[in-house]
Formats: sequence, C-alpha cells, structure tokens
Amino acid sequence: MKIQMMTNEMVVEKIKSSKNIALFAHRGPDPDACGSLFGLRNLCQNLGKNADVFVVRKPEGYLNHIFPLNETKENFSPENYDLVIIVDCHVLNLIDPQFQDGIVESNNVLIIDHHFVGEHEQEFLFKHDYLVQTEASCSQLILDLFRTINQKPTPVVAKYLYAGLIGDTSRFLHSNLSRRVFEDAICLQDCGADIQLVYDYMFRYRTKEQIRVNKFFLDNLKFAEDGRVGYVIFSEKDIRKIGVDIEDIKHFCNEIVKIKDVEASFLCIEKSKGHYKFSLRSVGDVEVLSFCNKMGGGGHPAASGFDIDISTRQVKREIPKWAKEILRDK
Repeated sequence: MKIQMMTNEMVVEKIKSSKNIALFAHRGPDPDACGSLFGLRNLCQNLGKNADVFVVRKPEGYLNHIFPLNETKENFSPENYDLVIIVDCHVLNLIDPQFQDGIVESNNVLIIDHHFVGEHEQEFLFKHDYLVQTEASCSQLILDLFRTINQKPTPVVAKYLYAGLIGDTSRFLHSNLSRRVFEDAICLQDCGADIQLVYDYMFRYRTKEQIRVNKFFLDNLKFAEDGRVGYVIFSEKDIRKIGVDIEDIKHFCNEIVKIKDVEASFLCIEKSKGHYKFSLRSVGDVEVLSFCNKMGGGGHPAASGFDIDISTRQVKREIPKWAKEILRDK
C-alpha cells in the first residue's frame, strides 16, 4: 500500500470509499480529542457511513455535559471495520492499550493530527496515510473537512468543535494563536455552537471534588529554580485520601503557569502504583515539547506531556533536575 500525506479532498474520498469506520484518539481524551472524534463521526454519518467512537470510559465528569460519551464503544474488533481513523494523536503508544493490537491488525488506517511530529514518533505515522497540519487544534482540521464537503456543522457539532478549539488554546491564552483560530471560532459561533454551555462546564463550574483538589493543590504547590518552575505531585495515596478522580485533577494543568514569574510547570499524577502522568506547561520563550519528546511523550511547545513508570520518591528527586534541564534549553 502506498503511504502518503493526504489532502482534505483525499481524506474525504477515503471516507467515501469505506463503509464502517472506527474512530480513535489518545487515551484520556481531552476536549480537542472529543471534539474531533464526535465532529468526525457526524461528518462520516453525513456521507452515509457507519462510524463508531472508541473510548475507554471514565467516571462521569464535565466532558459528559458537552459530548455524548455514553455513545462510545469499548470493544474493538478490527474485522468489523474497513477504515480506522485516529485523531489528535499520531503515536501508537499514546492510544489506550486495549485498542493498540486491533489498530495494528487493521489494514486501512488514517491519521488526522495537529501535533508536531518528533523524530522518534515517525515510525508509526509513516506506516499509514496521514493528514498532519500544525493548527492550534485538531478540531479545526475536522472543520476544514466539513468545508471540503460543502456542509456546515449543526449547532450540536459546532459545540463539539468549539470546545476542542477552546480547550487546546485555553480560551485563547496559549501562544498557538493565529488569525485562523479566531476566524474558526467565529465560524462555529455562526453555526450555532452553544458557547455559554462550553464555557460553563469547562471553565466556570467547579464540583465539590474539584474544590478539594484545589485545596490540596494550594497546600502542596512547590517551586524549583528560584521560583521559575512550579509543580504539584498527586500520588495514588493522595488521590484516594482526597476522594477524587484523575479527571478532577487534570482540570488544573494550566493553573501553575498563571503565577507571576513562573515560566514552566509540572502537574504530576500517579495514575496507578508506580506509573505517573506528567502534564507540562510553559510561557514566554520557554518550551517543554523537546523535553517531553525525549521522555517518550509529545504535544505542543507550550503544552506537552508524557507517562513513565516512576515512584513518588523518584518524582520528588527528579523534578528539580528536569526543571533545570528545561530552563537550560531555553
């Protein structure tokens, strides 16, 4: 099979030539991944195709108020689908492990992503057809596909895509902004996106669980490199004691770099015993993508992450070293 960088028109033709389509994103999908998944599902359905979204379900959270996560599937049989599309991700090991073998077995895989492609990430990407453009959000690439088929997203789908755009720009606060970002936001508003609902559930409302997270966050916030790097560690024991879910904690990944003079931050979450997820953010001319790529993760220059096996004791020892390395590479 010839592997190629796709155009929007080629992607549409690939969808049209398929019957049953399986849609995937990275594990623990954020608003942009969800917006891309459900926006693309609707586009496929508009073209007369059967399309299913595959996600490992988590306890209900704020995303359930924006996206129909109850309509997702967890059991993937590759023989039932003639096309697999992965959105907002181009690295196999960032997809939930229970789906990875089935994706590898699939003969027809298309990747639609907006993340920078590191050298260590090219092997999986270049085995498949792909559409990779460095827009601020993957949801914008899905909006482009609607334009390609001369259709406007419905108000509900516009809401999905707007949530993705707002999520990956953090309400237009990140450095990944362009004229195109604002034009697409206006387009989605014109399509009838319920912007107030998106803002309410993503940024305004706080659950009692998130209030408890906030208290722990403030009580355990630490700094390195003379206050230029901030970090908070949530061990598995801490999470159980607070009585919250990991999704409640992820809500706070952008908060540390809002502190004056902080240039980079780590939000460290122990997902299971001895396995941590690290969400990094930065401002100004400090970038965290190179470091995350080195650690086997990825993302954007100012918002990246990685997962590794490491103990809480080791995390406490390594964070100051990592902070120094990130600032040294500035």
